[in-house]
Amino acid sequence: VLDDLSTEYGQDDLKATTRMAWQLHGVKKGQLKHVIKTIREAGSNTLGGCGDINRNVMTSPAPFETPAYRNMRKYASIIAEVLAPQSDAFSQIWLDGEKQATIEYWNRYVDGVDIAA
Repeated sequence: VLDDLSTEYGQDDLKATTRMAWQLHGVKKGQLKHVIKTIREAGSNTLGGCGDINRNVMTSPAPFETPAYRNMRKYASIIAEVLAPQSDAFSQIWLDGEKQATIEYWNRYVDGVDIAA
């Protein structure tokens, strides 16, 4: 999908970044809403695309099932949730008010945890 969008609406180049993201350059303002919506429909989003928010919380990928590793994964997920964008401005501006997905796969660790405590 991204390659097709880059060819049809961008400058026909798609770049992988060091932040585990993709850059799609040259999209004209009049096509931006369509491109963002198409990316969302493909199961991704463009939140933080300008680098003005936290984009990644990293933790060890080691599959160890020890208490320390379980806690590390749990707290990394909580930190990611706390640092996630809290405003619905993105969906109001780019998605005609349609809400983004309300749960992401990593939230399974956060369910039932009081992050305000």
